[in-house]
Amino acid sequence: MDVPFPANEDERLAALNQIGILDTDPEASFDRITTLAQDLFDVSSAAVTLIDRDRQWFKSICGWEIEETDRESSFCTYAILDDGVMVVEDATEDERFADNPFVTGEKIRFYAGAPLDMGDNLRLGTLCLTDERPRSFGRAQQARLTTLADIVVDLLEVHRMTYQIGYLKSALEEAEDAVVITEAEPLEAPGPRIVWTNKAFSRMTGYERGELVGQTPRMLQGPETDRSVLNKVRSALENERAVHAETVNYRKDGTPYVVSWHIAPVYSETNELTHWVSTQRDVTDQQKREERLKHKAMHDALTNLPNRYAVQQDIRELMQARSDESGALLYLDLDDFKPINDEHGHNTGDQVLVRTAELLRTITRGEDRVGRIGGDEFVICLPDATTAEEARSVADRIHKTLRFPIETDRCDLRVSASIGGVVGLSSYDTIDQALHAADMAMYEAKEGAQSTVIADAPPSGRASEDTHDSPMSAPAEMVSG
Repeated sequence: MDVPFPANEDERLAALNQIGILDTDPEASFDRITTLAQDLFDVSSAAVTLIDRDRQWFKSICGWEIEETDRESSFCTYAILDDGVMVVEDATEDERFADNPFVTGEKIRFYAGAPLDMGDNLRLGTLCLTDERPRSFGRAQQARLTTLADIVVDLLEVHRMTYQIGYLKSALEEAEDAVVITEAEPLEAPGPRIVWTNKAFSRMTGYERGELVGQTPRMLQGPETDRSVLNKVRSALENERAVHAETVNYRKDGTPYVVSWHIAPVYSETNELTHWVSTQRDVTDQQKREERLKHKAMHDALTNLPNRYAVQQDIRELMQARSDESGALLYLDLDDFKPINDEHGHNTGDQVLVRTAELLRTITRGEDRVGRIGGDEFVICLPDATTAEEARSVADRIHKTLRFPIETDRCDLRVSASIGGVVGLSSYDTIDQALHAADMAMYEAKEGAQSTVIADAPPSGRASEDTHDSPMSAPAEMVSG
């Protein structure tokens, strides 16, 4: 025969599967309901049935040894079509069931089934009664059966929640990210206590769960933990807001690690804040990779000095300073560098550039910034130099240092340099203008008798618009040696 289906059959089956109860072992709580129903209504059998896609499965049955039936022979398939209790006083006189094998086999003559409605007309099965003889079933009896069915629905809801909590807990336990749940209060010292952590949290911190539960996350903080970040987090939590932050924590063995975490509030059904849940990730390696990439992007591969882009940022900062005497810029070009490459090879030329970079770093002050912008050209930013004399003093130290031979694998070489410079970088409109002026001063030094030329500040405190010859206005050729 054709089996009738509820209009919301797909949703009903989805709700049934979300409970996670099919094919589970017998449970005393359900068995007590069916035993009570059998005694209360004096019937041969009482059962909690759940209607699956192709079968009727008994979570509990009293008075009959059976685990499931096909859906076609199920009375309950019809009972879940409507809200009220379905009563069949004599199945032999009901055309729906007269030829049912349980009727013809004299197992069922009477049936009464109260749907197990989980809300939204999601009727998953029934609490049903059967008897081997016909009988009547009045309104009062139907009301009592409905009350018992409501208790079964409550048990199913508990089962659903337990099942969901179980697989959510399992998912969190096996998650790659560390998860920690704390109480909501207190935010002041010693802080909210930890109530649960997953395996990843133990792997990240080195602490076993038993060592963490009852403690506060503050046990992971230490000297390098950023207090300003903690204050930001505290402010968000005081306002019951989710917050993302990153700082340094410490493992059980004392080693620091950078942790990125997201903390979110957890509320009860009455909208009361009860807990905080935090997902955390060790980003130490990621941060190191990012720092390496950033360093690579901002530094010359051969000399490890700041590269052209980084030098531009330094000059921009000095140009944006308020004082018209804000810093100086030296532009250095090695003299007769090409013959070194031609006579001794590019590897030797590279060694000269590396050694020159090391010398420039050692003879400049800590606040000064040395960079290589291409080939044999170097730039030195002098933030605290406010006069030509101060800039020239640094240039003189460079010249004196370069008088000594530079050791290479093949031989010792003497190099010299021409240096040009400008003072008062905020007097220039653009980076190119400042570099162009320093570059022109360097060429004046190279072509003249002086080894260093410091250019005057631009007329009227502003720079010329003529920057077409600036080494930064077009990409410079990167030459290693």
